[in-house]
Amino acid sequence: MAELLQFKLYLNIGGKQKEVRRFSCDSNTDVGRLNIHIKETFPHLGEQEFVMKWEDEEGDKVDITSQQELVLALQEMKKICSVYKIHVQLLENPWWKQVSVHFRSWQRIKQRSCIKT
Repeated sequence: MAELLQFKLYLNIGGKQKEVRRFSCDSNTDVGRLNIHIKETFPHLGEQEFVMKWEDEEGDKVDITSQQELVLALQEMKKICSVYKIHVQLLENPWWKQVSVHFRSWQRIKQRSCIKT
C-alpha cells in the first residue's frame, strides 16, 4: 500500500488567503490528479484558471505546472515538514487569454484592411 501524504491547500484570491483545506492522498499522486482534487475541493471556482505554488526555503512562491515540478516541490517540502503546503492562486486575467483576445482583434483589423481597396 502506498504511503499517504498530508496536504494543506491555501486558496488565495486577489492576493488574500480565503480558505484553507487539509486532505491526504497516496504518494503516487500526479499533477493532473492534484489539479482535479483542487477543483473538487473548491467547486465554487468553476472553470476559473489557477496555478499551484509552493514556498521554497528562501520564501519564494514557486509554480507547480508539471509532474517534474511537483516531484521537486514534494522533495523540498519534505525537508521542512510532514505536511505539504500548496498555495492555489487564482489567475484573474491569465496572459494566454490576453494574448488570445489581442490576436483575435489583430486578425479582425487585418481582415478589414484587406477588404478595403
